[in-house]
Amino acid sequence: MGSVAPKPPPHPLIYPQNTLLNLPNCRDTAAMFVYISPSCTTEARNYNKLDKLNTLRASIQTHSTTGIQSHFDWNYPYLKHRFDNLRLIGTIQKVGNDRVFCFLKIFQRGQPDYEHHFLDNPDQYGKTHFKLNILDIEREIQHQKDALTAEQQPKYLPAHLKEWLQKPSLLMDSQGGAIYETRIWVEQFKTVEIDRHWQTYHELVYGLIERNSNAAIQEQSTPYEGLSWCYHKTRQKAILFSRIEATDSPGNLAILLISPFAKRPSLQDIQNIGASR
Repeated sequence: MGSVAPKPPPHPLIYPQNTLLNLPNCRDTAAMFVYISPSCTTEARNYNKLDKLNTLRASIQTHSTTGIQSHFDWNYPYLKHRFDNLRLIGTIQKVGNDRVFCFLKIFQRGQPDYEHHFLDNPDQYGKTHFKLNILDIEREIQHQKDALTAEQQPKYLPAHLKEWLQKPSLLMDSQGGAIYETRIWVEQFKTVEIDRHWQTYHELVYGLIERNSNAAIQEQSTPYEGLSWCYHKTRQKAILFSRIEATDSPGNLAILLISPFAKRPSLQDIQNIGASR
């Protein structure tokens, strides 16, 4: 039997050698930085395509090699993205230990420089026209690294807001003015009927706190233990509430706001609170 001839190596246009994208299905999670050359930025601005460049940059920064593969085709040794009648040329550059995708130039399809020079000999054209400034690239890499570091830093709550993270306690308010709201109370205030009269309900709550002698406000107990309601006789609005004693502060009472009412509630209205929830 005759010997079997060895298979020829893959064509560089299909699987280019000595590049960082020679495995089409590789799972690459390493960071990829993006550099847009000044001339490419100018061309994008002239073609009104700066937003397009920013979208591509974000995709590559987020998805790395996968992002490149989803947007670019090989025009060895460069990569090419087609949009409208334009062609964006890019390349992957190794700078130190970092990989950088460089946006080099935007051609217009049909222009002689693209059709008869770049396409005829991309390698030679690039050596002549695509001069990368490594110092500029290094500065851009550092800028993107600083942005990533800042983004990953934990965000600290301002000191004056930290008290809101503490467990609620009447000990925080020696005047006994702590107020708590039930889910029903909060949801009712999302309705137009209740929210339209928020000032009246606030006046009722203020009256509970101050226990003032406003003749228009009437406080009355209900047959249910611990439940009372407060009624504004002039505006005919009411709230159901309870005064509760916290275990961590015996003797101090807080007000639990249970539900607002658009009118004076009947016993059936009070009994139905939360029944359908």
